[in-house]
Amino acid sequence: RSTLFPYTTLFRSATVSALSERYLKSYPMIRKFQPHRGDTYFGRLVRYPMTTSTINQLERLIENLHAEIRSSGPKKTRYELLFESPGEEKSGEQNSQSAVVRAVTDNQIMGFPCLSMCSLQLDQGHLHLLAHYRHEYLIARGYGNYLGLAKLLGFVSQQVSLLSGRLTIVTGRAVVEGSIQRVKALTTAIASEPRTEFASPGSR
Repeated sequence: RSTLFPYTTLFRSATVSALSERYLKSYPMIRKFQPHRGDTYFGRLVRYPMTTSTINQLERLIENLHAEIRSSGPKKTRYELLFESPGEEKSGEQNSQSAVVRAVTDNQIMGFPCLSMCSLQLDQGHLHLLAHYRHEYLIARGYGNYLGLAKLLGFVSQQVSLLSGRLTIVTGRAVVEGSIQRVKALTTAIASEPRTEFASPGSR
């Protein structure tokens, strides 16, 4: 889940600019440890590939939220974060297989990204997040994905002085690995664990 949001780095980077700068300095090394030797989810947030340049989506999102919150009539649904780049979709078409089909096999280069996009909504002092996965392994990755997205939502909410709202995950194709008995045992164990509150950067 560290590829979705580098929570440990956050405590040394109180702002989105500082966090992005610190992460990108280490990005070439981080990419070497990726199965596909390519981008990470957080890399796509702070250095999304455009046609001739890159853009820091996370920084722009926070700037837009600040601007809207200060306005007399803030827009509620203009906040999007993308993970798939146009080049990946085109590459999939050239190989006669769509990116959605390729996402089923995560060990292939076209398996990234399975997380397609995040949409955030303003709602009376709260910030909600909806994430869309094309494909997700619920046992191996579902819980980690949820935690990573929760940390992302918490960071953005803290940056713009809002409360974290609902986190919703929609999955186009969900795979439950293993037997139903194993799944029940795992969900029971998770439900019995005490809740952990994630501290904001300024609380330490």
